[in-house]
Amino acid sequence: MVENRNYLLKDVRVLHIVGMSFLLAWGALNYDFSLDLNIAALIFLSGLLSQLVLNRGFGLSNRSMLSALITCLGLSLLLRTNSYSVALLVPVIAISSKFFIRIANRHFINPANFGVVVAILFFDDAWVSGGQWGSGFGLMLLVVALGSLLVARARASVMSISFLFCYVLIWFVYRHLYLGYELEILALSLSNGSFLVFTFFMVSDPRTSPDAFFAKLMHSFLLALGAHLVSFYFYFENGPILALFFLSPFIPIYNTILKGRAYSWGGASFFANNSKIQQQLRLPV
Repeated sequence: MVENRNYLLKDVRVLHIVGMSFLLAWGALNYDFSLDLNIAALIFLSGLLSQLVLNRGFGLSNRSMLSALITCLGLSLLLRTNSYSVALLVPVIAISSKFFIRIANRHFINPANFGVVVAILFFDDAWVSGGQWGSGFGLMLLVVALGSLLVARARASVMSISFLFCYVLIWFVYRHLYLGYELEILALSLSNGSFLVFTFFMVSDPRTSPDAFFAKLMHSFLLALGAHLVSFYFYFENGPILALFFLSPFIPIYNTILKGRAYSWGGASFFANNSKIQQQLRLPV
């Protein structure tokens, strides 16, 4: 019991869960989240049950339930649907991606990102509501403050900060200097809650980010460029979310060419229940 308590105190996922839970509750109470409690309950039930079943099948300890809870929170914050079947199926797809979509014995797609993209591409009754957060400056400060704290603890702040810097730089050079858009439009887009949640709670995922520092910078720039192309050239909604999904296969390439230290949640092994699997595979947590 003491060991588990000490582990939780140093596992950054606990901070993620607290921060994301606060944002979900605060947003549902103060903003037009259109959050159906039955849908949210199904997302959490389906996601956590999927992780439990796969833990049993792969011989993992239940410490990986923390990651599953973060995935469910991410889906609840960004994804909207009126369909119970979508709410049950999408978390299963998201959690399963960690186990079955792997290169070099490692998952490389953020599971919440994978679930959201599959939902909006293949289900008619699923969408990301960018306007649900409003665009208040107070909300922007809150999300940035919470996100900065969490990614700093996760040693992944470089991804969020560099992505945000590149996104603003590209917008300023192309859309402001070249096309003449007013800077107020940039400020409005940056104060969008969904964009900030994506930046500080999804881009920063240390398990699906490149290991090497220079690779993080490269990936951040390509992600910002891809977000602009998807949104302003191909005119698709949810440009950053789609860009992250389609650029995820580059992660194993970065890690092969540019060596860096792989991130481990809490600095502890999650596979103590199965030493054979521990030796053969780096299974998802």
